[in-house]
Amino acid sequence: LIDEFRQNHGDIFAAVRKYAGVFLEEILAGEHRDFYRNFFLGANASIRARENHHPGTGFNVFHSKRMRELRSQLREVVDWDQLKVTSQKDQAMIQQLIMMIFFHAFASYFIHADETDEEPATVQKEIEHNLDWLEYGVRRTEEKYFMWKILKKRLSWGAVLIGTVFLVVQIVGDLILPNITSDIINNGVAKNNIDYIWNSGFKMLGVSLIGLIGAAVNVYFAATQAQKVGNKLRSSLFKKISFMSNYEFERFGEASLITRTTNDVIQIQNVVVMILRMMLMSPIMLVGAGFMAYQKQSELTGVFLVALPVLAIFVGFVMYFAVPLFKGLQKKIDRINLVFREGLTGVRVIRAFNQDQFEQDRFADANHDYMRTGIKVFTIVSFMFPIMTLIMSGTNIGIVWYGAHLIADRTMEVGNLVAFMTYATQILMSFMMLSMVFVMIPRASASAARINEVLETQNSVNDQAKTTDLPAQPATTLAYKNVEFRYPGAERLSIDNANFQAKAGDTVAIIGGTGSG
Repeated sequence: LIDEFRQNHGDIFAAVRKYAGVFLEEILAGEHRDFYRNFFLGANASIRARENHHPGTGFNVFHSKRMRELRSQLREVVDWDQLKVTSQKDQAMIQQLIMMIFFHAFASYFIHADETDEEPATVQKEIEHNLDWLEYGVRRTEEKYFMWKILKKRLSWGAVLIGTVFLVVQIVGDLILPNITSDIINNGVAKNNIDYIWNSGFKMLGVSLIGLIGAAVNVYFAATQAQKVGNKLRSSLFKKISFMSNYEFERFGEASLITRTTNDVIQIQNVVVMILRMMLMSPIMLVGAGFMAYQKQSELTGVFLVALPVLAIFVGFVMYFAVPLFKGLQKKIDRINLVFREGLTGVRVIRAFNQDQFEQDRFADANHDYMRTGIKVFTIVSFMFPIMTLIMSGTNIGIVWYGAHLIADRTMEVGNLVAFMTYATQILMSFMMLSMVFVMIPRASASAARINEVLETQNSVNDQAKTTDLPAQPATTLAYKNVEFRYPGAERLSIDNANFQAKAGDTVAIIGGTGSG
């Protein structure tokens, strides 16, 4: 709904912020104060009662009869014509957002209004805080949604399905190989059965070949789909940018548009490969290897109750620090592109005023800022590999130590121990790959949001669907009557009630006040 509202009317949060102030004045006014006081206090009591008896259902009060009365009251307060919102669905969504944002602030205000001298400004600050958190939550949710929105239209789902089938073939082959190794040790080496070793060896070669073919086909489809998604995204961005007006260019900035068309698209391509390879492989391998390990020796699976939580804690620690830094890298690339582009386009002016060293210092600062952030984030991520090796080594030590006792008691064969260690490695590596995916996806999600912001922008200048042919002899005079112009976001008109005529061959200039630019 929010996405649909933006396409029709612009930023919903700007509208909510604007009309929250109108609603605030209405609530605090004496005429309807008692109505709102009774509603918020009653709603607060209802929510608390519902939460006590049925946790998670308290906010169903927003669909009550009293809420419909409040919506009716709000509909009269907000000037929907000025907002250019005529759809009842869009109006209801703004009402719902305003009421949810106001609820906590005013429930507290009316409860303590008779006991303290709480100022309306305090309530306004609380409302702003609630609105900031709601907007932040929506933005975070939209980033994930934008990734799906971009891929849904540009992936070939037939190719994805074929690649997934061959990925499963590869995984099955990887899971069968340790079992064959176990049989060779238990039934061939231990019993000195050379024929069994040869037969099992040829079987192992066949399974390896099938797994190799599955991996090659999956990598082919993952790589081709990633490149096709990148190609379609760049084409869509180029087409969209080609029809942008100066206002849209200034809003995004040329450096940012370059970054979104190049680096951000590359981030999407990389994550497509990761999704079609690591993200699909990791959970299947994790479950499959866990099942096979349990089948081999269930007593040893207790080792994972220690290894996996330790690994999960460490991965969560790395993600907590690395993910925000990954997102910041994209903005720093924007800065590098901006400084570099300004240096190229203004090279003559820079040399004329002898500002070469100043521009070099500017670029060095932007470059070093990106370098420092990159070093920091990749240093944090690099800790995952030695820690992973340490955890895997500790897991193998635990398996060998416990398995040696089982072998000594003749309750476990040597081949099963070897196979179990291989499955343990597969389990930990799968968990590691899955965690790496979750580290990289937020960065790609931020890139997807930046790309989608460009693609979903409504151009301020559009060609008319129906055009009119010019006469054979062009008009010799161009007349302007009651022309006005306002810069986006400006409070006052820059040009107001301008009336003039320009004849063919005339040059017309509009000059502002001193210092207006």
